[in-house]
Amino acid sequence: MALSSCVRQLTKGSDHMSALPDIKIGQLRNFVAVVDHQGFKAAARSLFRSQPAISISVKELENLIGAALFEKNMQSELTPFGKQFYFTAKKLLEHYNSSIRGAVDLAHLNAGQVRVAIVPSVARDVLPRTLTRFIASHPNIEIWVEDGDANYVRERVATGNVDFGCSGGASNDARLSFTKVTSDVMGVVCSADHPLAMQKHATWQQLDGQTLISNGSMRLIDKALIDPLLRNSKMHIANITSLLGLIEANVGITILPSLAFPKLSEGICFVPIKSPVAKRTIGILQLAEVSLNPAAEEFRSELIADLEVL
Repeated sequence: MALSSCVRQLTKGSDHMSALPDIKIGQLRNFVAVVDHQGFKAAARSLFRSQPAISISVKELENLIGAALFEKNMQSELTPFGKQFYFTAKKLLEHYNSSIRGAVDLAHLNAGQVRVAIVPSVARDVLPRTLTRFIASHPNIEIWVEDGDANYVRERVATGNVDFGCSGGASNDARLSFTKVTSDVMGVVCSADHPLAMQKHATWQQLDGQTLISNGSMRLIDKALIDPLLRNSKMHIANITSLLGLIEANVGITILPSLAFPKLSEGICFVPIKSPVAKRTIGILQLAEVSLNPAAEEFRSELIADLEVL
C-alpha cells in the first residue's frame, strides 16, 4: 500500500485530524512482537504476558488507528496496511528505546557534559584534584573548562555559556546566585629583593607610596582600604603571568589572594596583610533558580568538597 493510501485510511471519515490517536508505546511493542515472533502465543511468551492480553492490546491499537493490522482468520498474517505500519512502529520503538536509554545514561552519569568557568587560581590549585577523581568515576562525561578573571566567569555564567562558575566574590547581578564555600587571605606579592619580602606581615600603611600594579582581584578588597592606593597606581595588568613577571623584575608590587600565588615560585614572595586582614570569598556562581544537569551537579558537589578542605 502506498504511503498516501495509508494516510487516507488513517484519516478516513475526517477532512483533517483534529487530534492524533492516543497510542501507547506498549501497544506498539506488543504489535511488533507478534510480527517478530510470528504469532500471538510466541509474542506473549517473549513479553511475559498472557495471550489474551496481547490480543486485546493489538485490537485496541487497530481501533485507535482505524485500520486492520492482521488478516481475518489469519492472526499472524499482516494486511497490506499492517506491513507498512510495522516498519513505522519498529522505527518508533527504536527511537523510543534509544531516547530512554540516553536519558537514563544522563541521569546515572554514564553520559553527559559539564561546562565550567573558573578563575585561574582555583583552576591551578584545586581543579586538578577534582578532575582526576571525577574522570576516574565518570569516564564517559565530557568536561569543558574555561579560565578567566572574575568578570569573565560572571559573564559566561550569566549568558548561559557554562553550567556554573567558580570565582571570588558575590555578584550583584540579579540573574546569578552565589554560594560561598571558602576564603583566602589577600597579601602583597613582591620581588624577593623588595624590603617587604623580609617581613612576616605587611600593613596597609606600608603600601602607601609603593609602586603598585593593580589587577582584577583588587576589586574584592574593601574600597576604604584599596581606593587610596589605587588612586596612585599607574599600571593595571590583567594577565597573571605577565603580572608576576613584572613583580619578579621588581617593577612594582601587587596584591593577590593567597591561592593566586604560585606555591613554588622563586624570585617573588607573598606577604599577608594585616590590620585589618582582607579576604577573598570563593564560591560557586550559577543562574538563579535554574537547576543543573546531573553531570554538572555532581561535578559542582565534588569541586565544593575540594574547596572546603583548603
